[in-house]
Amino acid sequence: MITYTDVKIYSMMTQLQKSIICTSFVIIAALLSIFMITLLDTAFAQQQQFTTYKSEKYGIQFQYPVDWTIKEKTYRFAEGGGDITVRSPNLLTMFGIEYKDALSLFRTLDIKEAAKIMLSILEASLFGFDVRIIEEPHLVTIDNKTAATAVIAAEERYYNPPFKFLDQQWIVIIGSNAYLISYLYSPTNDLDSPSHTMIRNHFIKSIKFLGDDSAAPATTAQTIKISSSHFN
Repeated sequence: MITYTDVKIYSMMTQLQKSIICTSFVIIAALLSIFMITLLDTAFAQQQQFTTYKSEKYGIQFQYPVDWTIKEKTYRFAEGGGDITVRSPNLLTMFGIEYKDALSLFRTLDIKEAAKIMLSILEASLFGFDVRIIEEPHLVTIDNKTAATAVIAAEERYYNPPFKFLDQQWIVIIGSNAYLISYLYSPTNDLDSPSHTMIRNHFIKSIKFLGDDSAAPATTAQTIKISSSHFN
């Protein structure tokens, strides 16, 4: 004989099964979506084509995506943040290269000390932003030269919704001069996607510094005064 309790248990089990099935569909759909996005992103990365850019003025050569836009300053006070900027078609991603006097900027030629000071420079330049260190400064190699790199995340304090971006910076000191190289991306949720990783890595690996360590590029490195670093 079927009792009320039996019916109640059956009803509960049916609802539980429906809930499990619905949850399973949601999970499967989410996994498929992630898989398709990754697949398409990887396919895009594999098909991306690059072109070579050579700057005699700043003594550097590199490769960048063919559909990106490149601009090089023709004189010191020209508009734009970097001496060389390379922007994606949607303007959300940018490479920047600046050529500076290392002693004026970092007050040292030691790459490890310069890496520490680089973080304070970034914080000071981002007034109105909350800055977090995502990847602590560490040493890497660019064109067989020791370089320092770090990654920060920045978010506007006074706007809603706030503007957010990630910025990976590299420093290379050659002679008494320094190259500051950056990869800036907004929004911040897929910096390590296959396409971004491939483009970023290809760009860095393709960099060639023209001339030997003692030879300076054809332009004079810009001298900048900064406050002392508060990093230990």
